[in-house]
Amino acid sequence: MNAFTITDDDIQSCRNNIELFKSFRLKKMTHDNLVELSRVCYWLCGKIPLTSIQINVPYILRGRTNEKGEIFHSESQISEIREDLFKIKLGRFNCPEESIFYGSMPNEIGPEHLIGSVVRECCKDFFLNTALPCKYVTIGRWHLKSNFQVLNLCNDENTLSANPILKQLVQKFINHISENFQKNTAQLLLEFWTYLSELAGNKFENESDHFLTTIFFHAVILHKQQSSQPNINGILFPSTTTENQGLNIALLPESVNKYLTLNSVFMEKVTRCKNELHSYNIVPCSSESMCTNGIFKLECTL
Repeated sequence: MNAFTITDDDIQSCRNNIELFKSFRLKKMTHDNLVELSRVCYWLCGKIPLTSIQINVPYILRGRTNEKGEIFHSESQISEIREDLFKIKLGRFNCPEESIFYGSMPNEIGPEHLIGSVVRECCKDFFLNTALPCKYVTIGRWHLKSNFQVLNLCNDENTLSANPILKQLVQKFINHISENFQKNTAQLLLEFWTYLSELAGNKFENESDHFLTTIFFHAVILHKQQSSQPNINGILFPSTTTENQGLNIALLPESVNKYLTLNSVFMEKVTRCKNELHSYNIVPCSSESMCTNGIFKLECTL
């Protein structure tokens, strides 16, 4: 963790800029507001310490729904969009027309519910539209070439309860802040980090929140680049479709190229129960196909 020095003048400026940052939740994202929000975020990145975490899980899963009976056969079809960027909408950590790799990781309790989490993340329309009887989802299993660091925005009680080691790391960060800053300053810094974590894990997604988290993410990247610090690869954040018990990750495309490799791919079918429109079953509908040079072969059995 890098050393941060906060003067008495900085404390009041921190309060003012944090309140200004929060105020953008109620503002329209005009060009002028985006410029001002970017300025505020960049200033905060230079004054407020954040915590990173090393990703050392065996794999990361990412899914894409199969529409109109299509069967995927290449990594480019199920990884983050790198062509036709006009199709990309504003997301939790990406601007419109910006490619970011979103995936899900096993939590520390166990991987049993991970596939369900991936399915819920990538076909949210299925769970909102009770007229849809079923969906097919193709899921890729990306293995890690090596461990890497990401910004940690997991400070939710449900997330930490399901991830004891992560909870210890978060407590270590809290202790570091408490021991190195005066009480009021430490409280201010930790409250802001908690606020960012709440935005990242907000189940009720909205455009204003996405602008805040996305612009802050970009400000962190820019600040690290301009201060010659190691670049940030992405962000760890709670999975809202699992009541924040699961772990999601957003990665820059260059970090995907550097640290991940697509190992295998499989398909799942999610079917709505006839008598319970908000209940569903998820079952495998293909064998797991190994990926070679970005190409794989799937045969759907359902």
